[in-house]
Amino acid sequence: MDDPTPLIDNAAPVVALYGRWPTFHDADLRRLTLDLVTPSSERPRCEATLLAFRMTDKVDARGYYVLEDHALVTLCFENVHVACLPEFEIPGLHQLLGLTIELADTALSSDRRLKVTLWPVAGGHGVLYCDRASVLSLERITPSV
Repeated sequence: MDDPTPLIDNAAPVVALYGRWPTFHDADLRRLTLDLVTPSSERPRCEATLLAFRMTDKVDARGYYVLEDHALVTLCFENVHVACLPEFEIPGLHQLLGLTIELADTALSSDRRLKVTLWPVAGGHGVLYCDRASVLSLERITPSV
């Protein structure tokens, strides 16, 4: 996958924490909202808050990989044109295999649109097309054991 950071406004705090834009593999999707009408736009807006971390090559006493740099990352997708998120209507489907942000196929639109795909662990996927992606916030946290 190509580096999506040029497509994402305010990506710098996430890149600074993880050294690059993460794949969000095994991230926990804590919140996913789709606002159909917003004060700033007639087009829908979607926000996703993910519990992200960095997996190291270290193993703890129980045999689990040591995880570092836990953070709640909130992403915003503005002017959503199409959204298909059926797998996320089922409770409990919140762990991700990954999240990708890429330029949409120009055959679908002459505009510069982004394609955002969420890949849940349980299979399937959710996708949305939007005009703008940004990092709204990054909050470092201490995980509960």
